[in-house]
Amino acid sequence: MLVDDNILGRNPADGCCRDYSSSEPREAMTPEERDVFYNEIIKMFRDAEKYYLIFTVMQGLSCRVSELVGLTWFDVNMKRREVVIDHGLLYRKKNGKTQFYITKGTDKNKKRIIPMTDEVYRAFQKLREKSLKNPSKREVDGYSNFVFVNQRGGPMYPTNINKALYRIVDRYKEKTGKDFPTISNHIFRHTGCTVMAEAEVDPSTMKYIMGHTNVKMILKVYDSVNLERIRQQMKKLNKKPMEEEKQRAAI
Repeated sequence: MLVDDNILGRNPADGCCRDYSSSEPREAMTPEERDVFYNEIIKMFRDAEKYYLIFTVMQGLSCRVSELVGLTWFDVNMKRREVVIDHGLLYRKKNGKTQFYITKGTDKNKKRIIPMTDEVYRAFQKLREKSLKNPSKREVDGYSNFVFVNQRGGPMYPTNINKALYRIVDRYKEKTGKDFPTISNHIFRHTGCTVMAEAEVDPSTMKYIMGHTNVKMILKVYDSVNLERIRQQMKKLNKKPMEEEKQRAAI
């Protein structure tokens, strides 16, 4: 529980019973998997609303988990409905000590200004309400007033979001007997990209929002989405002969 709430940075027992790595890389959740996750799995978290807001923002902004936990309220403009992403927050060994530190991009896409969707805007409204009750209390490399904090007001550990995801999916499968693929925080970033492709957002815009230096990965997502559209369109051909057969039978 302490790790779930980001009070402890790590659980020394983690990793001793199961290897969560997969030989089959997954880039995004399908529409059906998204429906199950947001309507069933997420409700199994002890603080379901907290994690709903985390994943809604991560998917809606298509950001990296380090960028998500590094967001401060200075980066969020509720009036203009925009979020500035120009840094990330990591918790790793640096200068011989494991600690939080801020990292910044070095390429031309190091700063992005991303408009909020209505869903992301509502999520930030809820997060703002929560921050008034449990404000950010820590500064890291000059950055403070973090949006996502633990129960003590400290920054969230990026790795703990992954660990929480692994546990909650296991719990869902155990309680329901249903299968569900292993998911990580990175999948929400690519799911956001896929949702944009499904909505036919142009590749250049997607490239900017994702913070990529080239459009190669974006086009790969587009190809995948288009293939799924082709499958759905071809399924319609199966329905047409059935309808014609019914009409002939009625004659």
